[in-house]
Amino acid sequence: MRRPAQADPQGPDQLKDAIVRLIDDREIGADGRLPTERDLAARLDASRWVVRRALNLLEAEGRIWRHVGRGTFVGAKPEEARATFKHLVGDVGPMELVEARIAVEPELSRRAALHASPSQIAAIRHAANRCAKSRNMDEYETWDEAFHQSIATAAGNAVLKAVFEAINGLRREIVWGTMRRSVLRPEVREFFAAQHEEIVTAIGERDPQAAAEAMNRHLKWLEQTYASIAAVRGGSTEAPRFGPDPEQIPDR
Repeated sequence: MRRPAQADPQGPDQLKDAIVRLIDDREIGADGRLPTERDLAARLDASRWVVRRALNLLEAEGRIWRHVGRGTFVGAKPEEARATFKHLVGDVGPMELVEARIAVEPELSRRAALHASPSQIAAIRHAANRCAKSRNMDEYETWDEAFHQSIATAAGNAVLKAVFEAINGLRREIVWGTMRRSVLRPEVREFFAAQHEEIVTAIGERDPQAAAEAMNRHLKWLEQTYASIAAVRGGSTEAPRFGPDPEQIPDR
């Protein structure tokens, strides 16, 4: 008989590694479908609660995706939602993109503070911590995306999540493709990682207003960053900066 949940010897991180080994050993369905939570719990001698937390971490990292009614699959989520806005790539700039994010992501953060499960909050915090510890731009990008994606998942609204995914697909091509070296200098990454901490703290404290406001501030700083860089590219003699007032940024 399997041990009761309270005696579960494995935490989510250890169980996540065990699931990754199953994936790497191809012990999954031919269609890339993972076993059910119940089957994974029995197979890995763990509680379903810990299995669910481990799967949340893997989803935040982009290793798996879920489809309600169909199951959990290995790999990145299919591009249906992102493809919806694909035709806009040549016509949309970073400023329009961040304006769309300001319209959507504070609400996602507000809803996450209201609806996120403990395991989803753990996944958001895990991504924020990995962002803060990033050693280079590629690592930061991976965990920054996981951070925002895990908040969208925790919000619990499928329509808003689909809108987020579509905007995120544009972000990857428009922002990361053309402006990341200007935006993601080490001191900027550190500053934005501190803002992530404010967001996840508000979500963890179940404070929807604070969560929405923290996300709005974060995105407003991004908006100012893009505006500054665009001005420099347009011929301004001022050095590019991030945020509305350099004096507000602590020395790093």
